[in-house]
Order: sequence, then C-alpha cells, then structure tokens
Amino acid sequence: MIKVAIIGGGPRGLWAAEELLELARQRSVDVDLHVYDDGFGVAYSLDQPEEWLVNVRSSIIRTQLGSFDGWLRARGVGTDFPPRRMVGEFLADSWAALKRYLPRGCSFTEHAMHVEDLEPDPESNGRWTVHGEHFDEVLLATGHAAHGPGALTHHDVPENVRLISSPYPASNLDDIGPHDRVLVRGAALTFIDITRVCQPAVFIPITRTGQLMSSKPDTSGIDLSDILDAGAQKISCVKDLSELQAVLHDVSYQVQQRAGIENDAWGLGVAWRDMYPSIVERASYGGRDSLNGFAELAREMERVAFGPPPESAMHLQTLIEQGTVDISHLDRGNEPLTDLVKELDITVVIDAVISPPGVIPGTIIGRLVEQGHAHIRPGTRGLDVSRDGSVIGQKHLAAVGRMTEDVVLGNDTLSRTLHDVIPRWAQRVINSACSATHHAHGIPPLTARIESWAEELVSDPSTCRGLLEKFGSPVNVLHAGSLPNNIDELVNAGKKMGVDTRIFFARKANKALTFVDTVRDAGHGGA
Repeated sequence: MIKVAIIGGGPRGLWAAEELLELARQRSVDVDLHVYDDGFGVAYSLDQPEEWLVNVRSSIIRTQLGSFDGWLRARGVGTDFPPRRMVGEFLADSWAALKRYLPRGCSFTEHAMHVEDLEPDPESNGRWTVHGEHFDEVLLATGHAAHGPGALTHHDVPENVRLISSPYPASNLDDIGPHDRVLVRGAALTFIDITRVCQPAVFIPITRTGQLMSSKPDTSGIDLSDILDAGAQKISCVKDLSELQAVLHDVSYQVQQRAGIENDAWGLGVAWRDMYPSIVERASYGGRDSLNGFAELAREMERVAFGPPPESAMHLQTLIEQGTVDISHLDRGNEPLTDLVKELDITVVIDAVISPPGVIPGTIIGRLVEQGHAHIRPGTRGLDVSRDGSVIGQKHLAAVGRMTEDVVLGNDTLSRTLHDVIPRWAQRVINSACSATHHAHGIPPLTARIESWAEELVSDPSTCRGLLEKFGSPVNVLHAGSLPNNIDELVNAGKKMGVDTRIFFARKANKALTFVDTVRDAGHGGA
C-alpha cells in the first residue's frame, strides 16, 4: 500500500484525489489517501451571498461526478454564471461521491487541520512527515495565501478609521452602514464582490493602474474559430514578446472586422481569452524566459479578457452612474493612504488586494524555500517544479497551483483543460507504486463516446423508421464528421509522448469509402 497526503481540499485537491484513486482502481493499487484541509478557503464557501457569482462559465467546470451544467440543470438553474456558493455545493457533492465509491483496497481519511510545516522523514529516501505521520508522497495544493506582503495593517490607517483587512467572509462587511464613506484598495473582482453586498454612502476605489476591469467580451453568435485557430498555431511558434504581441493585435483586428465591432480592448480580450491555452503552453516551464516583459502584458490582457460576469459588470456601472461608486480617484493607489483617508473623509478602509501569486513568506511553501528544500525559479516568483508538479530537487514532494505561477501560467482553480500537471502527478505516483511491487496490470475497459449526431438520430423515431423502410434491417449509418477531431486527438496524444503518429484506415475490413476519403483529406492514409 502507498500512503499519500494531499494538503488542501479545494478544487485542485479534489482533482488530484480523483485522478489518483481512478488510476489506483485501474491498476489495482492500494492507496491510503489522507487529505488535510483547514476549512479556511472562502472562494466557494456555502454561506456566501447569492450575489457573489462564479467568474468562469459554468460549462468549463466538471469533476468525476459529472458536469456542473448537468448538476445545475437538475436543480432548475440555467445561468452561465451561477453563485459561487453553488460551485461549493457541487464540489462537496463530488467529494462525497469520491468517498462513497472508493476502489477496493483503498482508504480515505480527512484531517480538518492546518498544516504549518513539512518535515523530511530521516529514515526514508526523500519522503515526508505531516503532523507526525509518515507519507510516501505529498502533494501541496494550498491555493491562495491568506495574507501576503504589502497587506494593510492597522498602522496604515488613522485610529478613528475602521480597517477591514479582507471582505471574506461577507460577515466582515456587516457593520458598514449608509453613512460610511468606504475607501477600497483594489478595483478588481474582489471590489465588485464588496459592492454587491453592502450599501454605504459611497465607495471610492483606488488602484495602482487607475483602471477598472472590462466586462467579459461576448462573442455569442459569431463564428471566430478559423481566426482563433490560425492565431493559436502562430503563438506556439513566436520567438519573443514582440512576435506574440503582433499575433494578438492581428487576431484582434480580424475578430473586430468579423464581428463589426471597433473596440481594441474587446478584440484583444477575445484574442487573449480564446487563445489562452496556446499562450499557456508557450509561456510555461521556461517558455517565459524568451518572452521578456510577459508579466506586464499578461496583467493588462487579463483586465480585458477575464473581467466580471455581465450581471456584475452592469451592477457596477449602475452604481457608478448613481454616484454610489466614485471612480474620480481611481488612479491614486500609489499615494500615502493616511493622506487620502483624511482628504476624502473616509470612515472605513477595505483591503481588496488579494495575496499575490508565487512563493509567499510565512506560508508552508515559503518555509520550505527558507529551509532549502525547495527553490524559486530564477527570474520568477514561482516555485520551481517539473511538468508533473514534482518540486525540483525532491523525489516525493509535489506542488500545484498559485505558488507555481510564472513557472506555470494559467493556474485557474476550476479549469481542468489548461494543464495536465495533476494527471501526470497521479500517473507518476501510481507508476512508482507499481514499480516498487513489480505489480502487473491490465488495460481497463473504455467507456463508449457517443457523438451528438448519433444521439439526435436515435431520439428521432420517424427518421429511424424511414431508414428501415427504405433500406431494410439492419441499417448501418455512417457519419465521418467526428473523424478529423478524433485523428487530431490521437496524433496530439502521440506528440505529447514523443511519438510521431499517422492514421491509416483499412478499407478491406471496413467497406466505408467515406472514412477513407476523410482520412486522406486529413493528410493521412488508407490501406
């Protein structure tokens, strides 16, 4: 049996547990899994206000329980940006399902506690001890640090002014009343959350950039796939930042022309958001070394690409028009806070600047770096890790998420498509367990994938009856529309493993010329 600790019970901790136990099921490996979670995570807490919406489309969220969209439909919810509380409920249901259907020979233990430190196990080769328990493998998935360098303290504001160091949980804002004048440090998504749950006399946001986030660019009803696919291919080949910017501006121009919208911010937002997987691939694991100035570009593009949901953006605009949000001081984020508080007659200051990404002093990751067990990659803020999350210099310690930012771009908490770090980690752990025990295994049965055209056909009895009347029974219906995508999927899987893959369709065994033609048109062959 292999003993594994996952520190962090958020979305990434869940994904890691699911991947690990599913591989354990397939390969008949006994896993003793321990998950440590202190319950301090507030992003998806179940008691937060309905007005706090998830900032990604619900369609990207899924776990082994299924799709979040399907879970929402079963509850009569049809919005693309539901309350974050509902994401928390979905994640809780996913954890419950994972524990309910454990593979034979595996165990699961939850620890409701905070882990301050890891200690090397002196009696093993690179293994670790957590709260006195010895583990063969440890994965750190701790998410955002609670506090970061530069966070406001009571020394930063006058004694007669209330400081709210974090708006989370929402109860921290309960004492704000209709006569308060509220200065908010930061004007991004956290600021928008604040404006949705309390009603002071005025909110005055200040930032270092002097800019609000743009609403998410809406491209519904516009087919931009050809432009974006071509742009994504170019991004993978850019040599430096200037070439990357040239691709972004070219794609922005083309999508504006196609959509009939003359707005550079909108066009760049679409280009960055919809080509983001290719940008992530180009800029991660050392790719940023040849993109000098990328961090500044990313900050600006994220402002126009990953802004608030439409409902939240419209609410903010209404408050601005009403004068409840005063943006006339937006660009004063670099001025001394005490002077601003006095000048603007402020009664409450809220720190809405979240902890930055990368290695933060005082965290478990920060202490590992201080002790020399881990390192920050030169020229970045991020923990140096390999593509399977393994901490450079360690055999049995891995980390995923925000602490690796700059080394790994795009640490989106809910997305499982931007990176394969967690599946790679789970594969390494299970492979190691199998190697240690000389464990034999077989290939698990695959679940059939039914294409949408087949589902539509079988749900249309009249069409099926017409086919039987015309051709008799049995009827074989051939549809080659999905074959090009399947070819690309297999070729790309081979490419990731360093294997040059070509597809040859054997017509002798399959009397279907449509498939032969499709394979040929995709640049492959037949036999």
